[in-house]
Amino acid sequence: MNSRVPIPRIAAPSSQQHVSRTRKACQPCRERKRKCSGVQPICRQCEEEGVACVYRECKPRQTDKELRCLANQLQISHALLREILPELGPDSARRVEAVLSKNARETVTDPVSLPPLVQQSNIPNKEVSSSDDMQRTVSDFTEEDFNRDLRTQATGFLGGHSEIAWLYRLRKELEQSQRSAPAGQEPVSQDQRTYRDSITTMNYSADESDLPIDMNVDIFDVPSRKIAGDLINRYFHIVHPSFPIISRTLFMKQLTSFYSKTDVRPGKRWLAILDLILAIASRYSGLVYGDNGKGEHYDDLKYFSRAWKLNTADFALGNHPDLQQVQVEGLTSFYLLSIGQVNRSWRFCGLSMRSAITMGIHLRNETPDISPMSKENRYWVWWALYTLDITLCLKTGRGPSVNTEFVTAPLPLPFGDEALWGVSGPALVREYRDFSQLIGPHPSLLQHQQHGQNSEASQRSTASVPDGLETNKEGSRGLALDTSRYFLSFVQLTLLMRQSIESLYAPAGSTEQWDVHEDITISLNTKLDDWSSRLSLELQFQDTKFQTDVYIRQRVSLAFRFYSTKLLLLQPCLRRATKQPSSALCEKLAESCVESAYQMLSLFPDSPDTSWLYNISPWWCTLHYLMQSMIVFLMELQNEKQKGLVTTGKLANSVKKSVRWLREMSTRDPPSERAWKICKKIIINYFPVYNLGANFTN
Repeated sequence: MNSRVPIPRIAAPSSQQHVSRTRKACQPCRERKRKCSGVQPICRQCEEEGVACVYRECKPRQTDKELRCLANQLQISHALLREILPELGPDSARRVEAVLSKNARETVTDPVSLPPLVQQSNIPNKEVSSSDDMQRTVSDFTEEDFNRDLRTQATGFLGGHSEIAWLYRLRKELEQSQRSAPAGQEPVSQDQRTYRDSITTMNYSADESDLPIDMNVDIFDVPSRKIAGDLINRYFHIVHPSFPIISRTLFMKQLTSFYSKTDVRPGKRWLAILDLILAIASRYSGLVYGDNGKGEHYDDLKYFSRAWKLNTADFALGNHPDLQQVQVEGLTSFYLLSIGQVNRSWRFCGLSMRSAITMGIHLRNETPDISPMSKENRYWVWWALYTLDITLCLKTGRGPSVNTEFVTAPLPLPFGDEALWGVSGPALVREYRDFSQLIGPHPSLLQHQQHGQNSEASQRSTASVPDGLETNKEGSRGLALDTSRYFLSFVQLTLLMRQSIESLYAPAGSTEQWDVHEDITISLNTKLDDWSSRLSLELQFQDTKFQTDVYIRQRVSLAFRFYSTKLLLLQPCLRRATKQPSSALCEKLAESCVESAYQMLSLFPDSPDTSWLYNISPWWCTLHYLMQSMIVFLMELQNEKQKGLVTTGKLANSVKKSVRWLREMSTRDPPSERAWKICKKIIINYFPVYNLGANFTN
């Protein structure tokens, strides 16, 4: 039984009934904190007081609307910047690229989280590059343990812009394609499975072998003056124009005193420099003359062992660096590069650059205590190390050792060492520096003033050369001046190569939208072509037949560097076009990549010629350049195979020519032999239908 009795509620008078709250108050009522009637377009209170009644969005909705408007404007602005980027000057283009790259990294690219206005705007949705499109497998992270064993330790990390990483990715994709091939096609072999798991298996450098140091050599033993003079002349003739880390004039004076004055006792570091120069020249002689160039006095390992012992004596690495120590470490790096010890060379180059930075060589020096000639020599040391560092970065796929934003060393002078140390050298340096005002290394400073000024300054410098200047082997008294202009052009091109590495291959850029990469590629490609068009007549290389032989070595070196940078820029486009349907622009850039590989290969004679290889080409990097073009050819073969196209005769002949050169180079160079065997296995296993294996004979 329910004992509760309901009690009726007392009805309240109509005047006391609850008044509902206004859903939206006007802005004047909000500010005065009074109740608003909510009547629109004007509430009762504002109407009674004669105040302008304004209704605004609530704060969350207002903020959201403003964000959508700003995001929409940002999309439109970025689209406009990308549209006009190819038309901008070098300086403006670099700044626009930096803004676009920074905003692309900071902008949320998930379409679900973008404001609705941006999603529904007329700006087309930009395609975001995935890990397969760019180099993320070898740039953002690594899947290998490089401390696993001696072999992986010798290889170390290889980043996405290394041609070894290109080759590794290509072989993995070929394996995956063949494993998923339909019935009736040849399956992947067990031999292929045994070497597919590690990038180390694609490394053809000589780092796996021990460093050949003979600790029983006499560190104070030196060759006769005739033998030393012969080797040193070879070094200055072949290597020095591309790597002017020492002053030829000063070193030759010191060498003369060393051999002519019995009471002269140079320090250990100078002797180490001498032995390293002899080692590099002996390495060159051994490649040129084979066994005939490896006599007792032309043994590069013997000279290198002496330099090694001299450098480690008194624990040199623990001492504070001086200029000679910087040069010793730089020459050590160059020698290791010349024998295929790329990983060790990269480490010594980094050590040398650290020593140079410790001494402030990377900065413009304005102290009056140092002569203008000594300052210029230090700038040459810095830029020699810088170009070597970028070369090794390209070979290893690693980042540059120094950020150029912290570098203010002037670019090298466009006239020779002999003119610098002449009677009018100080006045010539001051005049040129005041005239050119080249006080920074950035590409924006290279594109405008310098081209016209180099010729005028060089003409003035020619008149300043002492009458007793010794002519070189080419018989051209002015060659030293033009090789200096060559090195200046080489540095400019290296700066563009560094910019390409940082813009397209840095881990932070792998999440950028693909159209941003295309814009950067086009902009840098335009800068490359502009650099080429500004070369002096003697250094122009577009005609591979070359009208004269006086500057052929310099032109070939610049041509290799130029096309190597082209391949560095365009290889991602070729890879993307090979893997998936791409835009017309991407397809065009991919075709340009293949064409650049053809142009690079055309620098090589049709028939392998070791005399050309070691006397004309930059022999310490020729394998790297050849493999870059070879991998592009293999990628194009893969592209045609996937699309069911018939291989063109030009492509097939280019692959055959590359194979012939690799096989010929392998007879004297162990890294070339490894590269030849790797390419041979890939072609035989994955492209047998193209009948390209006819050149593979052991």
